[in-house]
Amino acid sequence: MFRSTVRFFLCVFLFCILFSNDGLSNPLGNDKTGGNNSPSGNNIIQDTIYTQRKTYLEIDLSKQIAYLHFTDKEDYTFKVSTGNPAIEKGVKTPIGLFVIQSKATFCRSKQFDNVPLLNWMGFNNGIGFHALETSSYYRSLGRRPSSHGCVRVSREDSKEVFKYVVKGTPVLIHDGIPGLVVKFASQNENYEKPDYNSLLSIIKNRSTYLKDSTIAKNSLPKIIIDDSNIQTEGVPIESYAALKSKAHTKSLLNKDLMKKTKKVKKSTDSTKVSTSSVPAIK
Repeated sequence: MFRSTVRFFLCVFLFCILFSNDGLSNPLGNDKTGGNNSPSGNNIIQDTIYTQRKTYLEIDLSKQIAYLHFTDKEDYTFKVSTGNPAIEKGVKTPIGLFVIQSKATFCRSKQFDNVPLLNWMGFNNGIGFHALETSSYYRSLGRRPSSHGCVRVSREDSKEVFKYVVKGTPVLIHDGIPGLVVKFASQNENYEKPDYNSLLSIIKNRSTYLKDSTIAKNSLPKIIIDDSNIQTEGVPIESYAALKSKAHTKSLLNKDLMKKTKKVKKSTDSTKVSTSSVPAIK
């Protein structure tokens, strides 16, 4: 009887170690029944990339909402209007991981009749954040894509975001749920900084691990990104449609649950709508 009892508790103990988050030797997970990497499941495991900048930008194309994340204060949420492939010369704002490559308080669009672009923050060749001098595009902000590819922002929000964004600031773009998240680096951790081609290969391999639920025997390196190792083409990432049911996500490298809810701030914009001009974005 005593041996049976000991054997029972030993089995329970081993079970808890093997199937708890902290006991997994595989940070990618190996549960195929719940759809860890499926948009229809309740658990989505995400890769993690790190930044040493003090902010990073995130765009949810499905909501036409963007977030400026800070290391030390609440997110700044603002409405955007992204690329509409249905209009002439229009393309969908690309999904992926990018970084800010250029900044200018004022520039002109050579492709679209030298239209003025205010508070330009470029991240993907000719695609970037900016405001326009006219206000007719305000009606589309937070509601629908209306640009030729860029991320339109109100003049008020563009000024605010411009103050905190620098070259190398990450820009994460997804369509509801990203297969990769950005986190702020810690001074007490070790990080790697591969070149662009190596980074592309690493992210692709990790994506394969996620899809196949492959067990990784060794912990994955923590990677830093900035404008020195991400080119203007960016890094492709997985992106899933937002789940209708409540879901939680689990970070790939640090395994913590991230029940992250983002409350969209009510617009306080009271700018009058004026005559529309030709969109000045790509």
